[in-house]
Amino acid sequence: MKSQSSARMFATAVPAVIALTVSGSSIAVADCVSAWENEIGMPGPGSCVYGMTVFDDGTGPAVYAAGIFSAFDRIAKWDGENWQPLGDGVGPDANDVVVFDDGTGPALYVTGMFTIAGGQPANRIARWDGENWSTLGDGLNGQGLGLTVFDDGNGPALYVTGVFTEAGGVPASHIARWDGTNWSALGTGVDNAATKSAVFDDGTGEALYVVGVFSNAGGIASPGIARWDGENWSAVGGGAPGTILGVSSIDVGDGAALYIGGIFSSVGEGVSANNIARWDGKSWSALGTGTNGLVRGMTAYDAGTADGKQLYIAGNFSSAGTAAANNVARWDGEEWSRLSTGLEGGTNQAWVVLPAGTEVDGVPGLYVGGCFSFAGGLNAHNAAVWRGCADDGILGDLNGDGVVDVSDLLILLGEWGPCDDCPADLNGDGVVDVSDLLILLGNWG
Repeated sequence: MKSQSSARMFATAVPAVIALTVSGSSIAVADCVSAWENEIGMPGPGSCVYGMTVFDDGTGPAVYAAGIFSAFDRIAKWDGENWQPLGDGVGPDANDVVVFDDGTGPALYVTGMFTIAGGQPANRIARWDGENWSTLGDGLNGQGLGLTVFDDGNGPALYVTGVFTEAGGVPASHIARWDGTNWSALGTGVDNAATKSAVFDDGTGEALYVVGVFSNAGGIASPGIARWDGENWSAVGGGAPGTILGVSSIDVGDGAALYIGGIFSSVGEGVSANNIARWDGKSWSALGTGTNGLVRGMTAYDAGTADGKQLYIAGNFSSAGTAAANNVARWDGEEWSRLSTGLEGGTNQAWVVLPAGTEVDGVPGLYVGGCFSFAGGLNAHNAAVWRGCADDGILGDLNGDGVVDVSDLLILLGEWGPCDDCPADLNGDGVVDVSDLLILLGNWG
């Protein structure tokens, strides 16, 4: 039986807290409430996640994560219920993962700094077909950082970015192309590390946009970002001097645009932009005042509200615009907002955001990986899901009536203290306390 004195004590204190929070406008009342879920992070991969994708190995779509975690040998599969290893995995680390069909069927490709895949030598890039690991020729002579599939007119091919000078023994400066059989270079490549790449159509046809810390591509001045059309390199609107860590082609309802993230304060010809910017094919623009720290990952996600798709970003920052946002934030086209209390703990970094996986009432979850211990106050070991609006998906709705209110608060107070699998133990730490109370208040409405 729970302590009645504890319940009475908090019953007197909490109404004042609620009144203060509501009057301070820190609780947003909406038609529905999105919330964090931590099943994917309990027990979680075990250490930092650097890349995520969705792949069907014949048993149904699943989320695959790559990183530096040792529990599953740096790459693992989340089937909606459990994490599973991929054979003997790779070692010592994996940076990115993508699905590519080389003509023999879709398979999972992984790159990083590893030299072993499935217990066999593999130089920094390998292929998983759902049962076995295989190599891509002689692989890379340096670290692989990113993977993208692009068709330059000669058929789909796998493009890898990183810190290397050879691919399969072929000279290739920080970026290379694998057609399923052979490696080839992209002209003279770029003059320093290439971090990521993405496919974008600026109105003249699809091309591969490559970002990194380089200053020229193919001998052309292209600070931070360059365009490869399959034959030639070209600059992108004056470039983006700084350290560009991520790039994505995203359409949030106003037409596809290219978004870049990293550590920079300006893009193009003096356009002020803090760590995130948008290229529409003709000009650069900022997203409000941006963030106060680096941005790594970007994606579009529809949380099931009337707002439709919005831009979500992840990185290592504590604010986005005027919003206090721990390492993950949302941009609605005019202003930034936080995702509950965000991601905290560990080294406080989110690396990837991926809208994929199972659905709740037709709304997919936004999967996030990185180096963190908590998501919205919930225990989450480097992986979590931001779930969109759903009748049964509101964290803190303890009586299941679709709204978090006083009735739910009274249930929580009635279970105050140590408990075993209590519904009111919202963060799953075995005790109903102030942490759970704050989660409930954060979803009030």
